[in-house]
Amino acid sequence: FKNLLTKAIEIAKKSNGAFDVTILPLTQFWRNYFKTKELPDSFELKQRLSLIDFRQIRIQGDSVYLPDSFKLDLGGIAVGYCIDRAVTVLKQAGIKTGLIDAGGDIFGFGNRKWKVAVKNPRGEGLIKTFSIQNQGIATSGDYEKFFIKDGVRYHHIINPKTGYPAKECCSVTVIAPDAISADAYSTTIFVLGVKDGLALAEKVDGLKVFIVAEKNGNLNQYQSAGIE
Repeated sequence: FKNLLTKAIEIAKKSNGAFDVTILPLTQFWRNYFKTKELPDSFELKQRLSLIDFRQIRIQGDSVYLPDSFKLDLGGIAVGYCIDRAVTVLKQAGIKTGLIDAGGDIFGFGNRKWKVAVKNPRGEGLIKTFSIQNQGIATSGDYEKFFIKDGVRYHHIINPKTGYPAKECCSVTVIAPDAISADAYSTTIFVLGVKDGLALAEKVDGLKVFIVAEKNGNLNQYQSAGIE
């Protein structure tokens, strides 16, 4: 848990808070509105925003300290961490080649290439196919958990700065040397948007990014260096 939280704080710092595991008060707050398909009260939302700040997490020895009412949501990084641990266990057991798929977060290892496809975020079929080898891949999208109100799509990937669902991106796929990075950075870059997201990707070793963004009803594709 300490290793996982340390990695989460590292990514939070690199992204200037676009990734923030103290976001649980906000995600819990939005769950009710996903059921009613109504928009939240802005005053209540601002109250929750005051409880979001990764810099308030304090790790001392093997203990973690949080201010009162602060809560952690590791949903954007824990699956990737679990995959990496599982890969380690499999290798220790003598498994030389394999693929782990945990709800769309994937790691393929061994002496072969694995093909992984990404769904079209606004239609049927696939929009892109990737080849990975000893790499993790993860996609964050706005098309699995969402509702539409007055023509605006409200989804589950919340911007920690605004308290509202992140805008601009429909789908962000990240290929990375490990699953934890693919998992966390796909969420992070989704929140940052195209320009800032691609700029961050250039600063992180081994990160490759493919973004689908919607503008005026049209889908546009963007990618970092290294994407084939």
